[in-house]
Amino acid sequence: MLRPRITALLVIPFLIASIVSGAIDQGYGVSTFRTLADMRSVNRNEETLAGFLQRIGIEYAASDFWVAYRVTFLSREHTVVLPMLKVLNYYPPYEEGFLDAPRIAYICPEQTNFAGLRNMIERTILARHDYTRYDHVAGYTVYVLDRRAPKK
Repeated sequence: MLRPRITALLVIPFLIASIVSGAIDQGYGVSTFRTLADMRSVNRNEETLAGFLQRIGIEYAASDFWVAYRVTFLSREHTVVLPMLKVLNYYPPYEEGFLDAPRIAYICPEQTNFAGLRNMIERTILARHDYTRYDHVAGYTVYVLDRRAPKK
């Protein structure tokens, strides 16, 4: 059996690596060392976004995984936001509603690390569909598609 000192020497590097990796903010709103003020700011922005979507009558939208479930929760499911990656949608009835909804929105955080998501939305989805509205809301770009609108 290993002595306690040797065990500690073997465990300490893993412990340090875990702490350091947890301290690094990946830009998705998840970090173990965020301040309470930072989290309140994120929540206010997402509450503003949820309120905006409700005011303009959006019941279904799609966005990044973290934005999707937080805004759905904050809106008490008045607006259901699905993750853009289908494999991350854990509740199939949401997808059915999204596919059947006459008006939907695509939401992209305006942070630079979401450039890939923005490019995907603009080059694949918006290239095939006319969007009827484009707004900047609390750090997010919102594209609204009205599926009932005639094609231009």
